[in-house]
Amino acid sequence: MVEDLKARLESRLHQLGHPSGEITDIQQLTGGASRLMWLVGTTLSGDWCRFVLRMDHPSDPDPEANAQEARVLAAAHAAGVASPSVLDHSVDPQILGTPYLMLSFIEGETIAPRILKDERYATARERLPAQLGEAIGRIHAVPLDGLGLEEAEDPIDSLLDDYAATAVDRPALLLGLRELARRKPEAAPKRTLVHGDFRLGNLMVDESGLAAVLDWELTHLGDPFEDLGYVCMRAWRFGGPGRVAGVGEVSDFLDAYESQTGFRPSEEQLTWWEARATAWWGIGCLRQMQRSVPGHTNELELLAIGRRTAEQEHDLLELLYPEVQPAEVGTSSTDGAPQNGRSAPSLFTEPTADELFNGLESYLTQDLIRGEGEPNRFKARVAKNVVSLLRRENSQRPEADRWYARALHELRADDEKGLAQCVQQLSDTSASSEETRRIVAVLKTAARLRLEVSNPKYLT
Repeated sequence: MVEDLKARLESRLHQLGHPSGEITDIQQLTGGASRLMWLVGTTLSGDWCRFVLRMDHPSDPDPEANAQEARVLAAAHAAGVASPSVLDHSVDPQILGTPYLMLSFIEGETIAPRILKDERYATARERLPAQLGEAIGRIHAVPLDGLGLEEAEDPIDSLLDDYAATAVDRPALLLGLRELARRKPEAAPKRTLVHGDFRLGNLMVDESGLAAVLDWELTHLGDPFEDLGYVCMRAWRFGGPGRVAGVGEVSDFLDAYESQTGFRPSEEQLTWWEARATAWWGIGCLRQMQRSVPGHTNELELLAIGRRTAEQEHDLLELLYPEVQPAEVGTSSTDGAPQNGRSAPSLFTEPTADELFNGLESYLTQDLIRGEGEPNRFKARVAKNVVSLLRRENSQRPEADRWYARALHELRADDEKGLAQCVQQLSDTSASSEETRRIVAVLKTAARLRLEVSNPKYLT
């Protein structure tokens, strides 16, 4: 695979007017569940000396999205947003085999834990809140002409459609979406370009702070406050103490943003968009899981992301219902035995243990035994985490499932589908409704029990 890609790249360099260009080095970059990433070295100078090649997975090409990302990234770079320049791009599969972007290489770090913990980035962490606010403000000022962006649909109606499309019953997500619809705040003063995935991991950081904004594949026309809430959501703090990307609080962040745009969100607006982002990623975890197919380069990683839905359910419920306490385990008065021959409901699905075992077996067979994949430490860590998850599930599942069966019985639901129907029938999704509070208490405990299996550190 690498030799074929190298030959194709050299041919493309010659077509672009670099007849003496040769590929001297090509390394696959780790991570990237949605795209393949390579660092390419050549005999050329300037931006072509080293560049980043980002390719769609051959099993999941998206030519239209690739072309739009190239247009938006070029416009953002021209408007002064710290970002890579587009060296070349194409949707023609005859060139490299799949749609691609060639981007200028920018030195720095993208791995969030290193940015948040390493001493070398101490100065960067102090500067980042204001730098991030300024960068988002510049993005929201990018001229829209010629970008061909579709305007985002209603921010909750679109998520309800996405949730329904998964055909998975997760009552915590459904309740959160209904409550968000009830609380929908006033929109920002204008519609702008929205990055859509502005967070650590998609930001290149060096010792002086922000070096570049990366990964422009989710851009759209919409409410600019979406980006502000998104970078504040807990999932993108990566364990850091600050509300803004784990590095700082909102004052410097919003001051810098307002200096670029002339407006800023209220706390109510910011929290609403933070909760909306949390619901979006909860649904996104399910959708990523459903992208996993046998033979996909990141089959096991995509499956494992499905279990991260519990993290977003936990955070969503805490953002929307902070005053409701989780239900206590083991206090129900009945045994909740399944009725009418139904099997007992389980907390641990999406994906099931069997599906995770299948993904693990596929990884071992394809990447390690046959050597058909690209073994690396990132994939090995994913596999190790899945093994640890399955071990914890084997130990904790019986008691957790017994509690869940009792809790569902008291709510007059047979399973998660039944509980989702109860949520759908609520006339009042606010915390002032006793029925809603009872459901929220159960859902909070369910999320915590899932996290004790999938990611116990998240609870601390």
